[in-house]
Amino acid sequence: MIFSVVIPAYNRSKVLERAVNSVLHQTFQDFEIIVVDDGSTDNTKDVVESIKDSRIKYVWQSNQGATAARNTGVKNAEGKYVSFLDSDDAWYDQMLEKQLQSYNEDAEIGCVYSDLEVMEHNGKCHPFSKPMGQNGNSYKDILSQGYMAPTSVLSAKRDVLIAVGMFDEDLPASQDDDICFKLAKHTKVRYIPDVLAKMYVGQSNRISINFDKVARGWWMLWNKYENDVLSNCGEKIMAKHYMECLHHFVLSGDRKMAFEARRKCEGYGGTIGTLSSLCISLGLSNTYFRDLKGGRVLRKLLKWSM
Repeated sequence: MIFSVVIPAYNRSKVLERAVNSVLHQTFQDFEIIVVDDGSTDNTKDVVESIKDSRIKYVWQSNQGATAARNTGVKNAEGKYVSFLDSDDAWYDQMLEKQLQSYNEDAEIGCVYSDLEVMEHNGKCHPFSKPMGQNGNSYKDILSQGYMAPTSVLSAKRDVLIAVGMFDEDLPASQDDDICFKLAKHTKVRYIPDVLAKMYVGQSNRISINFDKVARGWWMLWNKYENDVLSNCGEKIMAKHYMECLHHFVLSGDRKMAFEARRKCEGYGGTIGTLSSLCISLGLSNTYFRDLKGGRVLRKLLKWSM
């Protein structure tokens, strides 16, 4: 067997069939699908069992989160390559074919990923906006940009996933960043410059809308990779990432951790703008002033400070 496709699912009965069918319609057909039910309380199991295909495996576990579910999928995988798909996303028909072509181009490639597009809840579709495109031994560049790929377009050799320790279940968020960093540090990566997946947002309880988890996950991630960033990229990049932590903590309303992120950022030579500094001191969220300009912003903040 060539591919194992791991789909974690928790109460996703309304969208899961779309994800599974997008795999079944692939132009390359040597695969198994492992749906890991993370303790769903809806009819997720019934949906899986209604799809009649012997290549589909249903694995149930008590609720432990999507990260643990992905690890369970890897442990149950029989394919040489493991590809991940979130249960509320979907692939285009050539995903596995393109992934296999990339693996076959160089035996040293242990991880591949593609481009994708985003479907909003209002039906509008637009390109994925985060930086992508790294190839080869790209650990330094990926650490510098702070991102590689979301899980729904990520694939890796199963033995490489196991060698790097799979997904970090201690992180409350940014687990996709962490696994990408670990893979890029361990093996050569290959970017497929084709849109091969569609990410659906605003239609489910994606972790990315939980500001507190995102902030804590981002903070833990950069504490974990701080030494690697410093040795590979330098203090300027480390300051940039801690500035991003600061912004996340402001959005989550965590004033104490915003100050801590500011301390780390400035410790590496970063500078905090006057407006952001005032916002932190008042414990306010960026959402209060994001669309305001000039004096209106200061008047609003000063009003709240009284």
